[in-house]
Amino acid sequence: MVMRARGNVYHLECFACQQCNHRFCVGDRFYLHENKILCEYDYEERMVFANLPYNINSISLIKRQTQHLQLQQQQQQPHQHHQQQQQQQQQQQHDDRSSGYGSTDSVFDAK
Repeated sequence: MVMRARGNVYHLECFACQQCNHRFCVGDRFYLHENKILCEYDYEERMVFANLPYNINSISLIKRQTQHLQLQQQQQQPHQHHQQQQQQQQQQQHDDRSSGYGSTDSVFDAK
């Protein structure tokens, strides 16, 4: 069996969004844009970006902002890693205090 879309013929196995590879089911809405099959989500996303004005200054601004965010994330990662190590050490020390069966270190005694 095959699927037809505006003169294009597709095997059913190949009839999928060419952006995200979502395979269509009966009743699914699809779009043919620039001779590519797209799901509704990817088509709408392309339309949003297609309608944005192309401005080299705004693109440069976006690049600078994302670079700034990447630097922030890289700076926070060692700090977060340090905090995780401290938490693991505290948990290990807490576990070492417990004597196991009959311990006064029971979760029921915690307040």
